[in-house]
Amino acid sequence: YPTQKVLVEAGTGVWCSSCPTAVQMIDMLIEDGADIAVVKYHSSEGHKEPFETLSGLERIEYYDVTFYPSLFVDGSRVEPWNGYQQMVELYEDAKAKERDFRIGLTGQWLGDDRIFLSAATERAEGAESSDVRLFVAITESSIPYEWHGETQVDFAQRFLWPDGEGLDIDFAGETQVHHNFEAEIEPDWNH
Repeated sequence: YPTQKVLVEAGTGVWCSSCPTAVQMIDMLIEDGADIAVVKYHSSEGHKEPFETLSGLERIEYYDVTFYPSLFVDGSRVEPWNGYQQMVELYEDAKAKERDFRIGLTGQWLGDDRIFLSAATERAEGAESSDVRLFVAITESSIPYEWHGETQVDFAQRFLWPDGEGLDIDFAGETQVHHNFEAEIEPDWNH
């Protein structure tokens, strides 16, 4: 299958004075027409951080983030962290890949604070089904917040289903697997 979107993940924090550079790099990638899905995992690292979540910390640990910001494109670390050209190259390589799997995600509001989500993971014919993990992230953007010259926070990971380790997908001879779940959206989040 052609790549649907390229995942860009970031280990970040509003306390981090270098993190606005990562924000600008992601914004540049979007402005340049990149077809990306962005998830930013915030960590307090001993500072005030209102956007930290337990599942986000699990992803930060998974990537062994030891400095902030840290950027990942399709699971590969951008090095140096402020290397926009390397970020573009990782994106282009990821976008050109044929994938063994694709995901369809649909949602339906169940009121003002709950959403029902259905994820269909489909395996291409002949694809191996080992080491496939499903994550569904809900992010919040356009959050008014003053930090190091920035006026808002975008793509803050608020919910990660089922958790920071993901769900192991077992096709058991099938070509498609469905998972349904509900998520609670906090009333003060920007819907």
